[in-house]
Amino acid sequence: MRHFSSLSRPFAYLMIATVLCWQASALLGPQVAHATSDTIYEGTNTTLSGDDDYSGPFNFGFNFPFFGVTTTQAFVNINGTLNFDSGYDEYSNSGLPAGSGMGAAILPFWDDLITHNYDAQSILYKTVGSAPNREFIVQWTSMYFYNNPDVQLGTFQVILYENGGKIQLQYRDILGGTQAEGDSATIGIQKDGSTPLQYSVNDPVVHSRMAISYTPDEDTYIINDAAAYDYKYLSDADGPGTATLTSPSNAATGVSTSPTLTWSAATNTTSYKVLVATDAGFSTIVTNQSGVTDTSYGLSGLDPGTTYYWRIEADNSSGSALSDSFSFTTGAANQNPTDPTSLSPSTLTGSSFISQSTLAGTPFAFTLADPDSGQQVKYQIQINSSNDFASPLISYTSALAAQGASTFTFGQAAGSGTYTVGSASTTLSDGNYYWRVRTIDDATAVSGWSAPSGIAFKLDTTAPALGTVTATNSGSTATFSWDTATDAGSGLSATPYTLQYSKSSDFLRAGKSSRRCWEYLCIQHRHPFHRSCSCRKDRGPEGNCRGSGHYSPTDFQRQCHSRDRDHCYRSLQPCYLYCYG
Repeated sequence: MRHFSSLSRPFAYLMIATVLCWQASALLGPQVAHATSDTIYEGTNTTLSGDDDYSGPFNFGFNFPFFGVTTTQAFVNINGTLNFDSGYDEYSNSGLPAGSGMGAAILPFWDDLITHNYDAQSILYKTVGSAPNREFIVQWTSMYFYNNPDVQLGTFQVILYENGGKIQLQYRDILGGTQAEGDSATIGIQKDGSTPLQYSVNDPVVHSRMAISYTPDEDTYIINDAAAYDYKYLSDADGPGTATLTSPSNAATGVSTSPTLTWSAATNTTSYKVLVATDAGFSTIVTNQSGVTDTSYGLSGLDPGTTYYWRIEADNSSGSALSDSFSFTTGAANQNPTDPTSLSPSTLTGSSFISQSTLAGTPFAFTLADPDSGQQVKYQIQINSSNDFASPLISYTSALAAQGASTFTFGQAAGSGTYTVGSASTTLSDGNYYWRVRTIDDATAVSGWSAPSGIAFKLDTTAPALGTVTATNSGSTATFSWDTATDAGSGLSATPYTLQYSKSSDFLRAGKSSRRCWEYLCIQHRHPFHRSCSCRKDRGPEGNCRGSGHYSPTDFQRQCHSRDRDHCYRSLQPCYLYCYG
């Protein structure tokens, strides 16, 4: 129950109704009104900073009646009072009436306050409008508590209305829990030491976007603590501008539990403070991060199915400015993605020997999925020479993408992904290799690892070793012999040897090959009228040749085509047929 003194009996009945209205409002808790944006005016700086100081008097620009006495100016106190008689800097609040020099005063939030970091000059004033509807505004911007300098009170105002003499106390941002709500403050007005209208003392009763109006009624005032908030805000020419929130949009639903908050840049700003709370009054803050220099900030670990409120404070050496607040509601509890499936191809999963070119040209393939439809996913792939992956040779994480088939190619550029171990230029030596892959969703939940069974692939880049080759000649017969070849990698093939012999050391005229067909070359005779022709035998090594000779075109065709079933270009002139082997 609120107590108001110096009231006539009829007014007391009206005030009881007002108190009951306030109690109902209090039961509803802090309300948010974000549909309306502030009208911003450039204020005049009082130059107040630090602790326990006052400045003024500052002229209203019009006559203002206070308890029936016309006033034209007032002093501003850092500790949350507006004084008409003289400057006042007392920090220790009390119930009203307050003596010791308080005099005629308006007390929107009388407490032991300081400006931001003690050096910010963030208390502003401004007369706006035109006669007879001018308004004198005093704004305490981004204030803090002396006894708890890490707790931010927020921003509050006094507005004096020329037309009608109304006084309005309003609280734009209340950020520091119950202390910022007034549990160590005095709120009210007083004519002098004997005529107070106390609204509260040491009671946490105010919240963001709350307004308390005092409307003159003969020799007293009617108090309405559910007054309409007057959306006006004073900015400082030297202070920072106000950030505009962009994402998540206001009242967004189904938001990830690890969202990224984004906002537009504020002018004249050196850094930002990110404020996130579970209540509209920001009394239960879950994130209070200062020194942010980007225009985005990632959150993590939020509770599913929960409504959060967020806002951004822009800061510079002259002060700070708070944005409007947005709300968003997180979606249902995130489910872990499923383990990757369809690992392929067999050359990279079936313990096969492969070459370096096969490794670089064959993508590792797999399928990524998540039970939360619509979520994006990414993969993390690791390659190692042992299956414990204690020290992987490659560890690469892709960028987020749609669920479904995905691939990784050994040696690919990082792109939008990240190599945490190795790089696109990493090479592998001969040996056995294992690989595994897992799925990560956009809420950073991870699946289990999927991996081929056993050794995934065997890399062999070293040619086999061949011993000494010897040749013996007996008449028209040559015999070739060599030491058995060895290979420490994949081993020798079923037909491991290829024999070539030639009358030329450059082997341009190849001889017999045990793994390839014989070749017949028809080359141009030195005679200038002799044409060249060529033919390739494709019957296999069992074919023979009659040797070299001089044939007519008919004989040539018979030798190369009819007898040996080769294709030969006809020649109009005779040519020599050289048959090696």
